[in-house]
Amino acid sequence: LALENGLNFINKSIDDFDFIAVNNNPSSNLYSKLKFAFKNIINVPNYFHRFFFKNRNKKFNNFIKEYFPNVNLSKKLIYVEHHLSHAISSYYLSGFENATSVSIDGSGDFKTTALFDCDKNDLKLLKKIDYPNSLGILYTSLTKFLGFNNYGDEYKVMGLSSYGDNSLVNKLSNLISDIDGFKFQLNLKYFNGLEKMNFMSLKNNSVIIDDLLNENFENLIGFTKRESNQKLEKKHLNLAYAIQKIFETQYFSILNSSYQITKNKNLCLSGGCAMNSLANGKIKENTPYKNIFIQPAAIDSGGAIGAALYAEQSKDKNFKRHKLKNIYLGLNYENKIIDETLNILKDKNSIEVKRYFRKEDTYEVLIEMLTSKKIIGLYQGRMEWGSRSLGNRPIIADPRFHDMKDIINKKIKLRENFRPFAPTILEEEVGNWFEYDTPSPYMMEVRKFRDDKKKKIPSVVHIDGTGRLQTINEQQNYYFYNLIKKFFQKTDVPMLINTSFNENEPVVLTPKQALDTFLRTDMDAMLLENFILKKQKK
Repeated sequence: LALENGLNFINKSIDDFDFIAVNNNPSSNLYSKLKFAFKNIINVPNYFHRFFFKNRNKKFNNFIKEYFPNVNLSKKLIYVEHHLSHAISSYYLSGFENATSVSIDGSGDFKTTALFDCDKNDLKLLKKIDYPNSLGILYTSLTKFLGFNNYGDEYKVMGLSSYGDNSLVNKLSNLISDIDGFKFQLNLKYFNGLEKMNFMSLKNNSVIIDDLLNENFENLIGFTKRESNQKLEKKHLNLAYAIQKIFETQYFSILNSSYQITKNKNLCLSGGCAMNSLANGKIKENTPYKNIFIQPAAIDSGGAIGAALYAEQSKDKNFKRHKLKNIYLGLNYENKIIDETLNILKDKNSIEVKRYFRKEDTYEVLIEMLTSKKIIGLYQGRMEWGSRSLGNRPIIADPRFHDMKDIINKKIKLRENFRPFAPTILEEEVGNWFEYDTPSPYMMEVRKFRDDKKKKIPSVVHIDGTGRLQTINEQQNYYFYNLIKKFFQKTDVPMLINTSFNENEPVVLTPKQALDTFLRTDMDAMLLENFILKKQKK
């Protein structure tokens, strides 16, 4: 579907492309794979299928042949090592002339962490950590133990961690040992199934993760795994605090060791662990790095971009790196589709629909509703690339109301009440409201609010005095920036609550999905391009 939508959007066929780049290469890291296989000889048949028969490549080739039967794969396919793909995706888009690039992931091509020295278009691998020693696997295993079963639920543990204390930190430190600052080892005494390498599976289009922590771990901390429907107790909050603390300790150890090796104060981060915004917000106070670029799609979708950039650079003598300036790279829909979507409302007298000649004419209407405690969905332009809602598919609200977080959770999001909502703030005002005065345009860092400001915006201040901010300027998103600027002029608050436009599902993609979510929830109003939809008072 992604291929189909992308090709349709640019009106091209796959035959128009010179290469198809894939962000894994089963031929890489062979020595480490063989060494691991002979240590776990009972699982060798499984390893040979994974490592040497190139099953993933074969499945991908069959997929391409099925949907694009005329493609000559032997001439088009380029396989790029997983962590090199991640590192390129960050460094090539950073705008830095040279940098330290660190990829920290669950696992890919049998590596979990990699350090690259980057200069112009060249990346040199300096250090690596092999499977199963993985910060990503460590965090995922604790996420599952805490009863959060969905793939990608680690962000919930981040939010929960601020409610705990350090009572379990010393015990949890038994799970990991730091070897030389960069390298570390997991204590496999507490883990199940890592030697089989098949603890994740696909069922009904959902990723299923096995329980990875065993009875030894339960004995270590003194309680058993939490079920998803079980009440969160103080011990669970403390465990969340401990895993975040252990993660951060090793995270900063890797980054500091990387700096000692390269002595380069430009840092590029990628890999799934770079999505840990709580740790990211502390990098500058815990490491020597001065300039930091974190790939906004640090997960494997960003690795796909890295693989494509590698292919282009290796084939094009005139290749030039370009700083990432636009993350609104998804689909948008023409007026005809918008009109067809609004036809659904023709018999619904409870919805008022008004069209505006210019989108700028909607500012005052929306601000009046926001200051009246209304919750509004925004649907405009092309969808954001990456995991964050950054102004084209958000739900917005006024952060000055104490109960706004609870209202949004109750009326729309229907999610755990410990999870905070993010603020989007004018870039020029960030130093007046947060302790660090640097942009964070992709919502990849959690930072501390200034003490004198917290009372003014209680619904975006987390229990520990922090917020996962998005800074915004006019060049990045003209409409969203000016909406916040006009809100600032009226309220003296240069930010809005920004949470993704969805309700326990993926972020809305199509106008119809946006309208369905608006009608299904208790959202008060919605901007749909140049239309404002309001629910009439009952």
